[in-house]
This record gives sequence, structure tokens and C-alpha cells, in this order.
Amino acid sequence: MHRMRIVIITALLVALVIPVAAQDISKLKFPQLHSLKLPKVKEVTLDNGMRLYIVEDHSLPTFSLSARINCGSYLEPDDKVGLASICGTVLRTGGTKKWPGDTLDEKLEAVGASVETSIGLLSGNASVNSLSDYQDMVLDILADILRNPVFDQDKIDLAKVQA
Repeated sequence: MHRMRIVIITALLVALVIPVAAQDISKLKFPQLHSLKLPKVKEVTLDNGMRLYIVEDHSLPTFSLSARINCGSYLEPDDKVGLASICGTVLRTGGTKKWPGDTLDEKLEAVGASVETSIGLLSGNASVNSLSDYQDMVLDILADILRNPVFDQDKIDLAKVQA
């Protein structure tokens, strides 16, 4: 008898709670969303056809650049799997005709900057991060990496082991 009373009371409580939980969704009230202000994007097309999208933010004394290059490992021959990834890594670590890879590492570390390259499935990527004071230096380094790379055999062997 006692158990029956508990079952009946529990059933009544559940029956009363279910309609409250199943409110009409169109009557729900939500707080006002914060406004979203997107930064102004400036688009520039260079003489060589390269498109640049520039977003300026002067709130911090930093400079960042990200580039996407139309290439990728999907273009690799079947017998050269991994070539694009190694190329993307050694493009940066191998250095340039002007600066060996280890010298580039030291130059960038001395000013807390980074220049990175990689090649993924659908694109190649290059990125630069530094304080604004070193913007010209890191852009010179990136340009030299892209124009005059040295694919040092030691760096290729290291990239193969790390892959």
C-alpha cells in the first residue's frame, strides 16, 4: 500500500512537470546578442595576378601575414607520397642562398619572430608573425625563402625522419 502511494505521487509529479518542460519554442525569450563589427578588408591585385586581402589592426604593435599558395599533396605522383610535405618543411628549414637555415632560425629567434611554410593536401601556406618594428626584416626573409630556397640534404633527411 505504501509503495502504491509512492508510485501514484511520483506519476502525478511527472505528469505535472512534463507540460512545463514542453513549452512552445516560439514563446521563448533570448537575451540581446552583442553586435559584431567585422574589420575592413582591403583587396589588392598585384601585376602578377596575386590577390592580397589586407586587414589592419593597430591595437597591438604586431605584424602577421598568412599566404595560401595554389598547390598541394594531391598533385604528388603516386610513387612520391610525402614529397609535398617535405618540400613545405624544408622550404623554410633549408634556408636560402643568402642565409642558411640555422642562421635564419637565429635571426628570427633574436627578435621573437617566426616565418613558417608548409604544404598540405590542397594548398601551400606561408605565415609570418613579428613585432611591427621587424616587419621589413621578416618580409625580406619570407621573400628570400620563396624566391631563393636551398633544399639542404641534411634538412631533407631530418624532415623525412620527423614526418
